[in-house]
Amino acid sequence: MNEILKQSSEGSYIPADSSEYGDDVFYDKIVRDGIVEYLDSIGVDSVSEKSEDNEKIVKALIAKIHEESDEYLDASPEKKPGELADLLEIIYAIAKRESIDMSLVEDIRQDKLKKRGGYDKGIFLKRATKREIKE
Repeated sequence: MNEILKQSSEGSYIPADSSEYGDDVFYDKIVRDGIVEYLDSIGVDSVSEKSEDNEKIVKALIAKIHEESDEYLDASPEKKPGELADLLEIIYAIAKRESIDMSLVEDIRQDKLKKRGGYDKGIFLKRATKREIKE
């Protein structure tokens, strides 16, 4: 697993999918809207804050993409669809924050698919050299 554990004077940072919350774990990351209530329901006290800073929230969502990508890579085959759903939810959240219509995103995705293809063939570009233009 590509988990990053950061130590601070206040406690340890652990990945979101950890099932052990420990006695005192510190996070500084965006979470789903219902997480605080969920933690309360399982007997975990938490401290959270709500931000109105759209730029801060979008940056946190981008960081969350990295976290969820790592979770996808580490997931068992039966858990991969759930991890992809998490990634997609983050994409939708970013689009909403940035006032981007997801139907427009889908139209652009389809257009790019037609013009340049998808990723089905697994092609890895190794080098590209610009040719000299002969006049």
